[in-house]
Amino acid sequence: MNIAFDIDGVLYPWHNSVFNHLASSGKIGGESFFDFWVNGWKKFDESYWHYLASLEILYDNFNPYSGVLDTLMDISNRKHNILYITDRYSPQVVRVTERYFQRHSFPQHSNVFFSRDKRSTLSKLEVDIMVEDRYANLKDIAGMCKVLGMARPWNWEFRDEMEGMGVVFINHISGVLDYL
Repeated sequence: MNIAFDIDGVLYPWHNSVFNHLASSGKIGGESFFDFWVNGWKKFDESYWHYLASLEILYDNFNPYSGVLDTLMDISNRKHNILYITDRYSPQVVRVTERYFQRHSFPQHSNVFFSRDKRSTLSKLEVDIMVEDRYANLKDIAGMCKVLGMARPWNWEFRDEMEGMGVVFINHISGVLDYL
């Protein structure tokens, strides 16, 4: 099977990195991580999010989420192909991502695909299972393969809609093992 994973919000806690960056720079204050990612993020415009997406530091200052490497190794040991599909697009962030994967010994770390069009990438790679957290991507890829939504505060308000489209939400990365 070809098992694909988004990186940010699924394997890497980019949202934690952003929250800490915004708090330390005084852009936010007083709200919880959960509250910020349910509603607070909406106060920043799209151009600011593009700016944040270009900051290298936000992609390399946390370890992978708990259990990620063990789960990925289990999948690899079962002889499945692991594919990493991400929207990370700036050349600097691509280099940081490649170094991060090598440093943390992600299994099959050479299978990283940088794509702004996940739908086409999933189709080309003949993905059987995709684990994703972002609402727009979940909506776009629902029905293409088995889509597992990583339950996160930023997709909280869309879960009923996504489940109606066949997306199954998991609370921990190890939940993917139930679908192999």
